[in-house]
Amino acid sequence: MEIHFAPLQGYTDSVFRKLHAEIFGGIDKYYTPFIRVERGDFRKKDMRELPDETECNTIPQIIASTKPEDIEKMISMLEEKGYKEVNINMGCPFPMIAKHGMGSGLLADKEAVKAMIKVLEAHPSMRFSLKTRLGYDDENQIFEMMDIINDFPFTEVTMHPRIAKDQYSGEINHAKFAEFAKVCKHPLIYNGDVTTTDDINKISTVYPTLKGIMIGRGLLMNPALASEHKNGETMPDKEKRDKSKQLIKKLFAHCEELMNGEEQSVAHVKAYFEYLLPDIEKRNRKKVLKANKAEKLRAAIAEFFI
Repeated sequence: MEIHFAPLQGYTDSVFRKLHAEIFGGIDKYYTPFIRVERGDFRKKDMRELPDETECNTIPQIIASTKPEDIEKMISMLEEKGYKEVNINMGCPFPMIAKHGMGSGLLADKEAVKAMIKVLEAHPSMRFSLKTRLGYDDENQIFEMMDIINDFPFTEVTMHPRIAKDQYSGEINHAKFAEFAKVCKHPLIYNGDVTTTDDINKISTVYPTLKGIMIGRGLLMNPALASEHKNGETMPDKEKRDKSKQLIKKLFAHCEELMNGEEQSVAHVKAYFEYLLPDIEKRNRKKVLKANKAEKLRAAIAEFFI
């Protein structure tokens, strides 16, 4: 059972991915936050996050779009840079993305999906995987696309069994995931609300034919989650805190070197503490989140990991 680290905007940047692989490991595939085209060009931030030769098993992701010319531009750029595999994000639920016909917005437009597939077919030397949801505003929309999805040779399909308008709230629709698993002809990856090794084991038992599980917020909460699953044992609390502290300290150092000023680097590092090690005392977490200067943040981080 493979474990994939879901791409999370603002969190799983290139520095974090490298540090997580170095310190915790256990991940079979990482993905970059999606690349998009804005006003005819690529965002500089997206381009900086492309994996380099030092990143292990990291796949660039692009956002699906109702504009075939944008998809062509993204794939051609990645192909020219030598990448051999691309993940297509047809599941992003955020309104500012979906309402403009990107990500999960495509799930309400079968003709747009057909047009996207034609672009993919024009790049036979590239491998493509797909990340998707049940639908944009209807849980059956994905099933209307299955003839198109099954006919294209995706290396794998990752399904998050919610509709876009649910975003990340409400119950996972396991009945629809089971239905999707029966009709999807590609290797299947499960994604959604996995935060413990018990969750991984339960999903693996309920869906024994899965190729893997993609985890996002669960790995921000417990960076050791994948390695715990692979090793078959829970990492001792002290070791987990020490490794988490090591990751955060190295991340902070990189941020101070690479980002524009103290305010930006402090804000970026603090964001991880919205999730990291949720069992740590709330008062220690509050001190981290209230710190507005680098010196204060370092002091609060030191106390957080005691």
